[in-house]
Amino acid sequence: DRRAARASFSDEPRDGWAVNSATGAKDGAVSDQATRVQLLWAVNKDVAAVFSARTRRLDGDKSPSFYVLDARQTVRNPIYRGPLKGRGEIAQAGDFGEDLTSDGLSARVGWSLPGGYEFTSITAHDTGNRVLLTGSPIAVDISRSRARADSRQTTQEFRLAAPREGRVDWIVGAYLFDESLFSSSVARRDRVAGASGTNTTGPSPQSFDITEFNQDTDSQAAFASVNWRFNEAWSVTLGGRYSVERKDFALNFTAAPSPFSFTGLSQWWLPGAVSALNPTRSSSDAATWREFTYDITPQWRVSRDVFAYLRYAHGFRAGGFVVSNANTITRLEPETLGSTELGVKSQWLDGKLTLNAALFNYDYEDIIVGVLLPVPGSNPPVTQQVQENAASGWARGLELELAWAPSSALRVAANIGLLRTRYDNYQSSASGQTLNATGNRFTRAPETSVGLDVEWRVPLRGGASLSLGGDASWRSKQFFNAVDQTRATLEQPAYALVNLRAGWRAPDGRLEVTAYVRNATDTVYSTLATNTTNGVTRQVYGLPRTTGVSALLRF
Repeated sequence: DRRAARASFSDEPRDGWAVNSATGAKDGAVSDQATRVQLLWAVNKDVAAVFSARTRRLDGDKSPSFYVLDARQTVRNPIYRGPLKGRGEIAQAGDFGEDLTSDGLSARVGWSLPGGYEFTSITAHDTGNRVLLTGSPIAVDISRSRARADSRQTTQEFRLAAPREGRVDWIVGAYLFDESLFSSSVARRDRVAGASGTNTTGPSPQSFDITEFNQDTDSQAAFASVNWRFNEAWSVTLGGRYSVERKDFALNFTAAPSPFSFTGLSQWWLPGAVSALNPTRSSSDAATWREFTYDITPQWRVSRDVFAYLRYAHGFRAGGFVVSNANTITRLEPETLGSTELGVKSQWLDGKLTLNAALFNYDYEDIIVGVLLPVPGSNPPVTQQVQENAASGWARGLELELAWAPSSALRVAANIGLLRTRYDNYQSSASGQTLNATGNRFTRAPETSVGLDVEWRVPLRGGASLSLGGDASWRSKQFFNAVDQTRATLEQPAYALVNLRAGWRAPDGRLEVTAYVRNATDTVYSTLATNTTNGVTRQVYGLPRTTGVSALLRF
């Protein structure tokens, strides 16, 4: 009566699917495993606690990189062309892959106090480690990189909530956050004859550098929310939060002089793998940000099945620090958001039809943008990923959701989203030159998205059932670069995806087996496009047609 346990396990092994003609292997193989154990202990009728432990291990190349020709640039050395068949084939030398480990513990304790009040404490501690290896973008082994990140964070939240029986209820609380993050990125380029990006006779450039930083983040917040019900139809919710966040950032940059030589290959990322290193350049910065955020939400219960609301909220995202192209510290200013949303949630036909709608407007100031920008003076042109603040921008849209269950055998769900986004003041300067991006659209923001899901369940003899279903989605064109929106390789045209499934459920409902086909039409689409180097652009594609079987056992 007082103790319970729950255990969850996940194991996703996946074979490689992208042929690498340089190594003869298939890239994209991954093993992703996770475990979670939860324990419930009801100490007495007033105190109960839930303890949770979780872990995850990922190993493999989850998102293989492909390189495609950029029609606006000249490939001066044919070796950089590779196969360039889009998603069909890769030609990349060296090691690629990701090794991710994360562990966490948490405890949630609740006390029922006299008068119906509830006090809650949530404590959590999480650690993570990630190593990312990247080889040469071409079939010749000319470059490699190794990025490592280690994080540790602890959070604590306290909440006191009033009983909900009266016309007014409220909640107050405090939140504490502490994180330490270490990052090390090592890049190596080898001098290989005939591998110059500008001609077919010269060698590729030689370099070795180490970029390391430590960032400590401390955040505290106090918050409160009150809900006031005027009558059965009208109510309003008011919320406020005062946040204080401090970040300390320390940067070390070390590079090899010219000339130098490599002395080791097995652990090439260590400082001892090169014959000499320049003195380390160190710098640091720190900042504290304070912000009061709030929301107000009037609500109208039109009828038992129709509910309408209007919500305005002022939100805040703390600033931070990034490493610039010149290997110095650049400070990012805080991002603020004013959002307005008008929505309706409703049910019709005795609950068989659900229809929801939301109209929203977001106004941003000092938007933190991740963007690809050209490196000044590079020939052929090279781009680099940077972060900076755009002065302002907006997003406006409409979302409609429909779910219809005319019978126990048939279920239909559909949704449509209309979205318009613009940077209305964005003079990009993180690359060292000023580029005007005012009027550009937000990245990864299709103007139209549509979805449809249908499932039909057929009863079988003996109480078992068979289900047949599928879903389809369509998205209009989206951009991957906030500044350059004229290059075809940095955008994804409109595309559609179709998934199919068929399942069997046992008479007692405890066992379900489902066969599925994802991306049934084998649509080729990009999920990301990044740096352009030597006339080719890196693309990350969505998975091709994938088939599988899943089983669910309830016990």
